[in-house]
Order: sequence, then C-alpha cells, then structure tokens
Amino acid sequence: ALASFDAAAITRLRTAACSVIAARHLARPESRRLAVFGLGTQGRAHALQMAQAFPLTEIRVCSRSLTDAAARELQDTCGIAVRRCEAAAALDGADIVVTASRSRTPLFRGEQLTPGAFIAAVGSSLPDTRELDDATLARSSLMAVDWMPQTTVEAGDIVLADPAALPNSKLVELADLVTGRAQGRREAAEVTIYKTVGVGLQDVAVAGLAWQLLDQADQAGSGPMRIR
Repeated sequence: ALASFDAAAITRLRTAACSVIAARHLARPESRRLAVFGLGTQGRAHALQMAQAFPLTEIRVCSRSLTDAAARELQDTCGIAVRRCEAAAALDGADIVVTASRSRTPLFRGEQLTPGAFIAAVGSSLPDTRELDDATLARSSLMAVDWMPQTTVEAGDIVLADPAALPNSKLVELADLVTGRAQGRREAAEVTIYKTVGVGLQDVAVAGLAWQLLDQADQAGSGPMRIR
C-alpha cells in the first residue's frame, strides 16, 4: 500500500466532483442560480464545487437544519450570496438543482422546475427511497448515471420510477458523456438529470490523484499540503 486516506473525505470530494463533470455536459454554461436541498456534508461540498465551476450569483438553500451561522459560513466559503428558501422559492428560476437530503420521498413537484434546469440527485442511494417524483423524470430529456448495472438497481429514483416517465432510452452513463459516445444537453429548455450512488473505482481514482499530488509536493520540498 502507498498510503491510507480518510474514506469520508475522499467520497465527499469525489461525489461533488462527479456532479460537476456531469454538469459540464448537462447544465447550461451560463448557469447563475443554484438550489441546494439539504446542507450536510454533500450539500456543502456541492455548493462549493459548483460555485467554482459556474458563474453563480446566488445559492438558495432548502434545509430545516440551516442556521444563520451555517449560511454565513457557506457564503464566506463560496463568495456568493446564500439565501434560505422553501422548495418553491428555491426552484423558481434555478439553473442547477442539487438534492443532497435524507428524504425518503420526493422533495418537490416536477412542475416546479424551471425549463432548462439541471439536477444532480445525490441524496438517495437506496432502492426504497427517492428524491425526484415521476413528473420530474417525465420532464427530463435524459438521466446520466455512474454505472448502469449498479445505479439501476440501487437508486430508488430509478427503481421506483414509472417506466413511462423514465424509459431505458433516457439513461446514459457518465463515461459516455465524457467520451462523446452520448450527447449531453441539446437544447436550452430541456431538463437534465445526473443520478449518482457512487462507484468504488471513482474513490480509488481520487485517492490515486491525492497520492500523486502529495508525492509531488514532498519531492518539491513544499511541506504538507491540504487537498480541497
């Protein structure tokens, strides 16, 4: 073994990074408004990485546990105005929507989404829980997943979906978007989704990159470094 890493830290970085990769193919490049449902570890990580990847001007947070102190901390970290909202207000005009909750049932109605929205659905990773309703799935033009054999049996957003709302023809793998074998967003008004449950190989890849960066820093004599 070359090194040991905090698995939770690796997963936090990897999950949000994969959502950003998906967003680069499925969100509109000019996206300005981000709505985040749930502000736990993944909600915060997604807010930070989306703020670095897109020209955001506002982050709207829908979370029962959000305190004024947490809102100020997120605003300072991201350098973008943070506003606490109920679901309808958070979705009104939102270009990117991140669902990172512990909810077992859909968080909002698909009719509330703004045309052209991109959704990164990361909170539900069990076959009997879902964050997105059938109306959301029906409005979507496609759903990207990490790995078809795993995600389609583990993600309740897929397992519990009405097949008419989410036919297999809408599903693509993230790797196919990245390599160009599948086309991402085609029109400005379409709704697109990335549904992730995570793949162990992604964590291995991030750990490998962390090791390379640490090794390079050590050889350069720059001392300890922090990987965000």
